[in-house]
Amino acid sequence: MKTCTKCGETKHRSRFGTNKNRKGGLQCWCKTCNTKYNREYLAKNRDSIRNHKRIYYANNRASVLKRVHDYRVENREQIARHKQERHLAHPEHKKAQDAIKTEKRAGRLSVKPCEMCGSDENIDAHHDDYSKPLDVQWLCRGCHLRLHVKKKQEKQHERQL
Repeated sequence: MKTCTKCGETKHRSRFGTNKNRKGGLQCWCKTCNTKYNREYLAKNRDSIRNHKRIYYANNRASVLKRVHDYRVENREQIARHKQERHLAHPEHKKAQDAIKTEKRAGRLSVKPCEMCGSDENIDAHHDDYSKPLDVQWLCRGCHLRLHVKKKQEKQHERQL
């Protein structure tokens, strides 16, 4: 048993993260307090963290891309299995993606710039309704991810009400 120095609760040792530099080899805060602190820190410092990551990527682009490539090569089977599970769990998503690919190849559908920021790099087809596979909103990867994060936050907010 160990006592968390943040919340003061005594908890089992498995409820603490490891830290080989500390006496006993465990963090002084429990995992719950540590998670709460990290989320608050991220919320307060989101812009500076994002800026730091952009600078790091700009300065280390080649090594970052190599690391990503190496990960994908080493975990090819796991990635393929995850993708297959996702397609089986959401067949309507796969059907819509296939319809977009088919129309693009046939020349009946062309990719347009991002409808939010105007960028023309890394464009995705966003579906609001998968039953209408060709009714898409063209978004760059960043705007597309932000849109999904926003929708996820709205769903979580609705659940809390």
